[in-house]
Amino acid sequence: MKDLEYTDFTAINLLDGDNLTVTWDVGRRCNYDCTYCPPHRHDNFSPHADIETLKKTGQFIFDYAELIFPYKKNKRLNINFTGGEPTANPNFLPFGEWLKTTWKENHKDKFHMNLTITSNGAFGPKMANSVVEHYGFMTISYHAEAHNSLKQQVINNIYLLHERKFPIKINVMFHAEYWDEC
Repeated sequence: MKDLEYTDFTAINLLDGDNLTVTWDVGRRCNYDCTYCPPHRHDNFSPHADIETLKKTGQFIFDYAELIFPYKKNKRLNINFTGGEPTANPNFLPFGEWLKTTWKENHKDKFHMNLTITSNGAFGPKMANSVVEHYGFMTISYHAEAHNSLKQQVINNIYLLHERKFPIKINVMFHAEYWDEC
């Protein structure tokens, strides 16, 4: 039996390199009902996560980051919120404030944190202002199937965020019949 020679060996090193990234599905509730979004991704009846559950989960993430970051070279925590529609949760705005405040008070000297959102962009001015204040980036999915008033609200929010120099990416979601509009 011939001895095996190992001349090249590559392993995944979890302590170097990439950020600690959490993709947080806040819930199924959504204010849209797009035909291309499967039912297991959205609905208009699931209960919202309550603020205490959100905070408890957020604290778990902070505790985990505190545990792993002493061993990592890259000390960056990225949390991306998605759903359903994360901004539909009435607890999302106060939860974002809690996350940012808790990080600043307890963790900012130990690791960097970046909060991002994937949203349909159909939210009011209070949410838009909170996004600018507490988050670092937003992906807005413009849905051509939506009602015209919602689409106009999304367009207005895109302009508002752009004017505030808030970094956004826009995904345009549509079927062929919406080609000219998009």
